[in-house]
Amino acid sequence: MIIFKTVVTNIGSSAEEFLQERMIILFGENAPQELSDICYNIKIVPIYHVIKTGMHLKINDISFLITAIGNVAEENLKNLGHVTINFDGSPAASLSGTIHVEKKDIPNISIGTGISIINWEIFLFYGLPKIQKSSMTTHIMSKLKHQRDQR
Repeated sequence: MIIFKTVVTNIGSSAEEFLQERMIILFGENAPQELSDICYNIKIVPIYHVIKTGMHLKINDISFLITAIGNVAEENLKNLGHVTINFDGSPAASLSGTIHVEKKDIPNISIGTGISIINWEIFLFYGLPKIQKSSMTTHIMSKLKHQRDQR
């Protein structure tokens, strides 16, 4: 299930400097002038479910496991489009407005880059088209039958 889905609309002149620190700063298109130079501006969109560790942050087609969430990160993202994404894999949030994700290479981000948060568990059951659900059910049933036959 897609919990949150937005797009980058502008890149501040100093936004990429934070990549060296393994982080990006997102802010809605209404970012204060003093912050707009260091942010990737995004469209403010609804959040459809509580964001939890174990979900995935997706930048274009690259998925990152969410490892920690600061106590105001979701609220700030919802109201201001503001959150810091830290690509360090930390199991504890270093700052209240930060979402930590697994440590992997940070993809290139440009205007038009899609950013989303996905709960794969819900998506796998409810979000697949019927044909895929049917195939998945058939596959699972086949595996269970095979396990039973092995006994």
